[in-house]
Amino acid sequence: MKSRTKWLLLILVALAVGIQFVRPARTNPPEDPAKTIFADAAVWQDAPKTIERACLDCHSSRTRWPWYSQVAPVSWLVAHDVEEGREHFDMSNWATYRASRKSDVLEDIGKLVKNHSMPLPIYITLHGEAKLTEQERQEISAWAERARARVEIQSKE
Repeated sequence: MKSRTKWLLLILVALAVGIQFVRPARTNPPEDPAKTIFADAAVWQDAPKTIERACLDCHSSRTRWPWYSQVAPVSWLVAHDVEEGREHFDMSNWATYRASRKSDVLEDIGKLVKNHSMPLPIYITLHGEAKLTEQERQEISAWAERARARVEIQSKE
């Protein structure tokens, strides 16, 4: 029985080491400042700073890749979450969105933040600074509503 346990342990160690060679892409694509949400004065004019603190890592090309994003299998999960976050809403590529997409994204931001779906609970666990108070959630939600109205006005002009 001890021999089986040793072999099982050896196989598990070999697997743990082996998966370290399966590296996900952890990239921060180049960012054109003119295309970011920060350059859109109508949208960003009264945005709460908490958005940068709580959202920038997963929703922009400014991702900070912490040490645990280097260790599989956690690295796969982190890279996947960032990729998915950028697909849903990428602050670095805001200018590439049509007005209808901007409006939808802003509506989603308000709803997801208000109902505690964003930031992701696992992200908050690892990044305490991203935890939002109820007041901060209300501020982000109200900003998203105002920004959405401005986007809709711009699209009609």
